Amino acid sequence: MEEIKRKLTELRNKMYDNLPIGEVESWELIEVIGSHIKELDTLIDSIQSTRWVPLDKAELTVGEEVLVRLDYSKWGRGVRVEKAYVHHSDTPIAYGGPNSLTGRGFLTGWYFSIPAIVAPGVVTHIIKLTDL
Repeated sequence: MEEIKRKLTELRNKMYDNLPIGEVESWELIEVIGSHIKELDTLIDSIQSTRWVPLDKAELTVGEEVLVRLDYSKWGRGVRVEKAYVHHSDTPIAYGGPNSLTGRGFLTGWYFSIPAIVAPGVVTHIIKLTDL
């Protein structure tokens, strides 16, 4: 966590150092901000690639809070990150409803709630909050 804070502070200071002074054209500000966003994206990608655990390799604990990567691309939506709770059931649990984007049905085994129960196959990766 300290390493992440340090890198974010460095990026912030670099952006401030590169901001034009005085009267400037809007394209100059856009150029600096665009460059900064690319660097932030690179940092975020490096954090995600090292900390995200594929769901099939994750060690789960009932009641634990985790960050989940939700992939809605099958339904024409993008990827989101949400805080979720881990659950497990040996008996079928209903999910979804008549207006649910991801459908409805019953599931058993490990599942997540955010607070609604997430449909099977939507969660692809997790990060335990204790690992941040």
